[in-house]
Amino acid sequence: MSEDIEAGAKAFLDEFLMHGLLGTGAFGSVYKATHVPTEGTVAIKQLPVESTDCELIANEIDTFKDCANKHIVQYMGSFLVSPYLHIIMEFCEAGSVSDIMRIREKTMTDIESATILQGALKGLEHMHSRRHIHRDIKAGNVLLGRDCLAKLADFGVAGKVSDTQQKRKTVIGTPFWMAPEIILETGHDTKADIWSLGILAIEMAEGKPPLAEVHPMRAIYQIAQNPPPTFADPTKRAKELLAFLSRCLVKDAPKRASAKELLGDKFITGAKPPKESLNSTIQDAMKLFADSDAPVSADVGSGKGMTMLATLTMKPGDTVVQGGGSGGGGGGGAEVDSGTVAFGTMVIGDTMVVGEGDDAAAAGGAAAAGAADDTVPAYMKHMKEKDALASKSKSPSRPGSGRGIEELAKTFDAADLRSRLKQLASSRENAA
Repeated sequence: MSEDIEAGAKAFLDEFLMHGLLGTGAFGSVYKATHVPTEGTVAIKQLPVESTDCELIANEIDTFKDCANKHIVQYMGSFLVSPYLHIIMEFCEAGSVSDIMRIREKTMTDIESATILQGALKGLEHMHSRRHIHRDIKAGNVLLGRDCLAKLADFGVAGKVSDTQQKRKTVIGTPFWMAPEIILETGHDTKADIWSLGILAIEMAEGKPPLAEVHPMRAIYQIAQNPPPTFADPTKRAKELLAFLSRCLVKDAPKRASAKELLGDKFITGAKPPKESLNSTIQDAMKLFADSDAPVSADVGSGKGMTMLATLTMKPGDTVVQGGGSGGGGGGGAEVDSGTVAFGTMVIGDTMVVGEGDDAAAAGGAAAAGAADDTVPAYMKHMKEKDALASKSKSPSRPGSGRGIEELAKTFDAADLRSRLKQLASSRENAA
């Protein structure tokens, strides 16, 4: 990176007043900040350069840029001030749907869920029309702000289909929300997001996804083998919600409804305007956050009588590890067996990283070093063997491969960033 760009980035960083930590993830931390010249509030994701997988970050930024929509968290820009890459994003004051349930110790009502699902579907319809697949739809990745609009966030594992590649074959996502076709490696497309959306509907109603108490590795086996899940007690649920769920949780992906089709579903068309259905809930949550010492966005949390899970997102990369510990937050996690279970890097309590097929270099030889375990499904053993073979012909994916941090940093344009921040601050004033 040239000295002029680096100097400009340092000067630009001085324009921000950092307020505090919003949350942490596998690759870095997110902070709330004020851009002093415009008085606009933003979220800044800080990623340590030395340990950041450039491919994942470049992928996230590319998706942000290509999918600008009011139901998708707005991307402002990025810049490098060593030792961190800074990504500036729209700040959503109420945090995620998961945060709101956790801090209020309440699940979402049908009225609230319908509005949130409608917003998520509008974001997905836009993404899917651009041929992007989110691949990590869950309550922790749907954010809400003062405008009460549901916005999709976290595109680190997003994928894209093309004319020559109509389906992806990466095993990727978060286990409890993962579509069967992703687990079985039969190829997946945008319909995988619709399955996850159905699991989100259950999560909002019950505070956790199906199989939350099951070890993640056993959960994905059950998702692949069992009939589609439903509510713990369907008799207590509205028939419109049950009908909506039945269109999302179809194991034969081609028969699953699309985002566009679901926007016309009776449960979704019956949704109330966002401010009417969500404003009081958001205000309540924001007050509780203000009175709490906890960050707005937490990876693990539990309310009274309600279990919330740790973030367990599977991403492309590295080799297998699995250590002891709890598989979930609150009271929902199963104890993790010691030893190696099989594919991708697994970090319980934060992020699961999986070695995949067509999307990038396969995992290294450690993926084949797992201890023998009769409880491991046959398809997981197949994946382990495939990774071992792939590692002989491909170089393992490592941070810094492909598009580098330096290349991303060269896109820095202080004037453009200031203009975007000014527009964001102006739009918020008009909406207030």
